Amino acid sequence: MKKIEQKFVKTDYESNYDMFTIAPHQRNVNNSKVELIMESIMDQSLVETISVTARNGKLEIYNGQHTFHACKRLGFPILYSEFKNVSRKAMILLNSSSTKWSLPSYLNYGLQDNIPEYLFLDKKHKETRLSLSILLQMYGTSKKSFENLGWKATSIDKGQAVLNIVNDFVNEFDLKHTRNVRCIQGIIKVYKTGLYDHERMMKQMRERGYMKFTKQANPLDYAKSIEYIYNFGLPKEKHVKFIK
Repeated sequence: MKKIEQKFVKTDYESNYDMFTIAPHQRNVNNSKVELIMESIMDQSLVETISVTARNGKLEIYNGQHTFHACKRLGFPILYSEFKNVSRKAMILLNSSSTKWSLPSYLNYGLQDNIPEYLFLDKKHKETRLSLSILLQMYGTSKKSFENLGWKATSIDKGQAVLNIVNDFVNEFDLKHTRNVRCIQGIIKVYKTGLYDHERMMKQMRERGYMKFTKQANPLDYAKSIEYIYNFGLPKEKHVKFIK
């Protein structure tokens, strides 16, 4: 059995708030949550510690930043538990078991550590203004790998092709709903078949009526809508089936 390192150092009080720092990977402070904790402290006193690790001469908070801010606003001493050799990556695992991290929080973590794939994703996010959830599907591996800081941009060509399709639908036909997640998932379904010809689709949209590409309830219905327009008005022998 693997030996588990004992990392606990001590629990103590500290009134010098300058002794503490908050890791740059942490989420933004939720003021409402801080105020609730302040009310609890005033009613019941402080009944839990924050978790810190020594880093660069400071006590870096990796769990309990809202409690820290509540104590600071009240002028209340910080009750903290110190642990040694806590990696910043461990912070994600500890925090995700309590309050769910958002995708921007994971992205920010990757950016702070200068992970190339996360820098790439951030650039795409700013350029396209598409949701992170769909960009993950367009350009790389799973959401789970993203949350574990192991996301890879394995399908850049596919992602760019799908983005070009979306941009053409929006720019030429003003179909803004093609930017929503469900629609893009439908486009991905069609594109992944290897049967889709974008020039043919654009020709069909211009000649046969792009107004047929309406909002749908789910990705499958969007894929079916693309298939319908793609084949509309053409001889049966030229029909292509994207959805089996």
